Amino acid sequence: MGWKIIPCSETAYLLFAFTQNKPYMMFTSLQDILDQKAIYKQLLQRVEALESKLQHTHEPETSSTDDLTRIKGIGKVTAARLQKEGFVRFDQIAALSEDEIPQLEEKLGLFPGKIKREKWIEQARSLSKA
Repeated sequence: MGWKIIPCSETAYLLFAFTQNKPYMMFTSLQDILDQKAIYKQLLQRVEALESKLQHTHEPETSSTDDLTRIKGIGKVTAARLQKEGFVRFDQIAALSEDEIPQLEEKLGLFPGKIKREKWIEQARSLSKA
């Protein structure tokens, strides 16, 4: 979001908040601007807290971890990247949905289709049952 403050007089200001280059909000006093800025900061903190929680949705429910390098196609570097994304067990990889796979490949810096091509999901299912 971009901001543009336009002074109209010594005591009046116009503040435009732009989203995708379209005006979103307009304020006519400096106090309104300061109030909105405080609200915006609070909302931003809430969003950051929620993002932090979402990043950990794939964290293990217990403290156990699996050796992800046992999956053919996952080396030490990729295993470390998976751990950084919260994947530490075979059952987490086995539970990946079709929608999550391309997103994970992008986050890990993998070629598109690598997870399916190397059958990580199937391997993870087999290893999680063992």
